[in-house]
Parts: sequence; structure tokens; C-alpha cells
Amino acid sequence: FRDDAHQGDSKDIFYILHGAAAFYRPILMLSFMIDAHLWGARAFGYHLMNVAIHLAACCLFFALLKKLQYAKSPAFFGAIWFAVHPALVQATAWIPGRNDSLLGVFVFGSFLGLLHHLEKGRLKYLAAHLGLLALALLTKETAVALVAASLLFILIHPAAQGGASKKILAFSWFLVLAGWHEMRGHALNNPLKLSLADAASSLWHNLPGLLQFLGKALIPLRLSVVQVLQPRFWIFGALSGGILLIGLMISRRKNYALAGFGLSMVTLYYARRYAAFAKEVLAAAPAGKIALSQEVAAWLTHSVDALQAFGKGAKYSQSFCYIVFI
Repeated sequence: FRDDAHQGDSKDIFYILHGAAAFYRPILMLSFMIDAHLWGARAFGYHLMNVAIHLAACCLFFALLKKLQYAKSPAFFGAIWFAVHPALVQATAWIPGRNDSLLGVFVFGSFLGLLHHLEKGRLKYLAAHLGLLALALLTKETAVALVAASLLFILIHPAAQGGASKKILAFSWFLVLAGWHEMRGHALNNPLKLSLADAASSLWHNLPGLLQFLGKALIPLRLSVVQVLQPRFWIFGALSGGILLIGLMISRRKNYALAGFGLSMVTLYYARRYAAFAKEVLAAAPAGKIALSQEVAAWLTHSVDALQAFGKGAKYSQSFCYIVFI
């Protein structure tokens, strides 16, 4: 599809290339094209569609919680919490933020299909799981993490141990991912390269950022449309983590496997964002050098000295500096 409306120029509209970003999101662009035909330039219609998509994601989230054998009341409360939480405002009120809500619809639907397939072994549920996974990948790249999260769920959750053939499921995942990778590579022609080692290193260096996002879930302060890592707000994440841990410990119905699965999904879905953030920071630094204030530099130096004296070695000391900075 090409846009020939502007002075005869032709440009691709189903992908975005700018700066350090390379996006191939045709389903998202199709949703905007449908809005343009329905509403023209009236912003109200776009906002209305954003709200409708978010409500659909909330309903699917409720159905997912029910399928995970939560009682109706906590599942309903969780879905309402998800629906009105201020940390998700940008996905609804900000028109370009639709990709997150649309991704949620496809991810929740795909995971529901997977649960039904694992339980009943029917091909129609497998087809629904794979089809929605493909749509999720064509909406936002972070949908790749759904495959890893699904595999982790199968490995650690008792309800997923029997049922459908794991070999068929793994081969199906491979076909979907390979097809998406080929389409994306063909559309972008020369997409930005990010090795698995780079992604893993960036994820490790940015793990403390999970505290910030955890904190916003229970203590939603200092929110913004574009999420920025702010170390001074990690204390809210620590408090939130303590509250959740205490709640899990005193709960009569403990499910550590499901709690760990939820934490792993958060980690996986933010992995790409962390990698992109670290890459932009390092790319903007002249000659690979990053300026720090004297106070921060002195603190890091003392921290490194303390770790080396403790016997952890230079490797762990350097990792500590990277974690604190990023």
C-alpha cells in the first residue's frame, strides 16, 4: 500500500523508520485507516475506537482470569483494576497509544486459545491461538514475548502438563515467528540489528526498572505518556513488591508458580523497551562516554571499591555500575 496523495510522492505507510527505531505494524495502521474512512479528521471517532479496544481487552482479561481458575469476584476486581488504572491512561487517551490496547486484545485472546487447546487438544483452539499471535506480532513487536511466556507457563503450571502435543505447538510457534520475521525483514528491507546477546545484556542491566513499573501498579504517581526510568521512584516499587509478597504469604490459596509466571511476563514484555532505551542512551553519547555528576561518579567509585574489597571482582562491580546508571 502506498500513499500517492501528496504531490505524486510515493511512500510506504505500513512501517516506520526513524532514528533508532524500526517498526512494522500493519494491523495498527489498518485500524487507523478504518478510522480515517469512518471519521475523517474528527478526533472523537479515534478516541471512541481507543476506548472500545480497551474495553475489549478488559473483557478478555476477565475471561483469562476466570480460565486461570480465579473466582468470579477477584477476577472481576482484577479486570476493573486493569480497566481504570491510571498507568494505562496513555493507551486510551493518547491516540497513537492504541498499539498497547490492540496488543492486549490479541495477546489475551491468543493466550485464552492456548489454555483451551492445552485443556481439550482441539485444533480450532490451536488455530485461534496462532492466528491471534500472528495479529499480535503485526501490531507490536513485543508480542514475541508471548511465545516465551507461553512456554514458561507450560513448564511451571501443573494444569498445562498434560493434553496437547508440545511438539506440534513448538513447530507451530516456529512457523508463525519465521513468517513474521520474513515479512518484517522484507518490509523494512534493512531493519535495525539487535543481537540476542545485546538484548540479554540490556535486560540484565535494566532489571531494577521493573521496580518502578511495579510501583506504578499499586502507587500510581508521576505517570507520563512516555515511560522514563526514574531511579528515585524505585522505592514505590519496593513497597509494592513487599505488599504483594506479604499478601501471597498470608493468602490461604498460594500459587507461587502463577505469581512467578506473571512476573516473568512483565519482564519479557519490557525486555525490548529496555534494550531500545539503553541503545539510544549509548548511541547519543559522544565517543562512547557518558557524563555523570561528580556526586554520582564518587558514589559509583566508592561502590565499586566496596564490592572489590568484598571479593566479588571487577566483573560484578562493572555490572553494578551499569545497572545503577541505566
